[in-house]
Amino acid sequence: MKATQEKILINGYFGNSNFGDELILSLKLQELKKQLVEIIVISLNPVETEKIYSVKSIRKFNPFSLFLHTVKCNTLIFPGGGIFQDETSFLSLMYYVSHIILAKIFRKKVKLERISVGPIIRKFSTRLMEIGLKHCEISVRDENSLIILRALGITGEIKILPDRVYDLELPPRNPERDKFIFGLQMRSWRNVKQIIPLLQRLLNEWLLKYKNLEIQLLEFQETDRDILNLIKESLPVDSCKILRNVNNLLEAYSKLDFIIGMRFHSILIADRMNIPLFGIAYAPKCLDLLEKHRAKFIDLNDFDLNYFEKRLQTEFEETYENKFKS
Repeated sequence: MKATQEKILINGYFGNSNFGDELILSLKLQELKKQLVEIIVISLNPVETEKIYSVKSIRKFNPFSLFLHTVKCNTLIFPGGGIFQDETSFLSLMYYVSHIILAKIFRKKVKLERISVGPIIRKFSTRLMEIGLKHCEISVRDENSLIILRALGITGEIKILPDRVYDLELPPRNPERDKFIFGLQMRSWRNVKQIIPLLQRLLNEWLLKYKNLEIQLLEFQETDRDILNLIKESLPVDSCKILRNVNNLLEAYSKLDFIIGMRFHSILIADRMNIPLFGIAYAPKCLDLLEKHRAKFIDLNDFDLNYFEKRLQTEFEETYENKFKS
């Protein structure tokens, strides 16, 4: 008799054109496709997800389809990312944890793989997480997430494993000999507009001073575009361009000489490729990563603008001079 094929249902922040989360999904699918399993991905844009990954996908906010495929699956997997927090959206957290609870009601195996947890700022969120995450198979990507889960009363084995993007095969670095390519990756966040005028001024000054400087603005998600356009509009015409989508961004990273990174995976990839980095930490997961790798950074929740300017100016100029010194 032919064995019944295992059905795997995957949930997370997918179909949102988020660079880091799409990499996580891609790597998890590569792993699963080596096994004899049926895979279904829950996505905000299932048509695009099916096209990119050649896998069946269902719409994220279709309750009937979500219920049906949860009942039919053997295992529900969250393959990574920072979705278990309520700082950016309480409704998003409630959606993910409610799905876990639904799966557990029907006695499905639930795996939370290499996730980060927090911040959790609402009392109801704390209770929801405590109920939902018990008896799941969990691994986290940082020590702070483990501490939060233990504080929530989640017992049992919780492994600390590196973010899945550490498994990604990256292109070799290939900086251009006669150019200095500067990457800027930013996202909308409270306090971020306090540093925009400073960055606009410094970038204009550097373009005047360093004639071989090229600026690349790196869009990791469509919601980054407004901030990046504020930068672009302040610079001379044709002095920079906005790059997006996974392949273009990875190719751009291979040529960077320096980067200001804000999103978690912009920092992680710069570190993996040994690109001189100045980080802007907006969340604990970024702060942990920057401190772990002893990178230069500011904490967007507690910083001095003058210190930021002096430190960034020093790091940039030293990196530039080191590249072209005879």
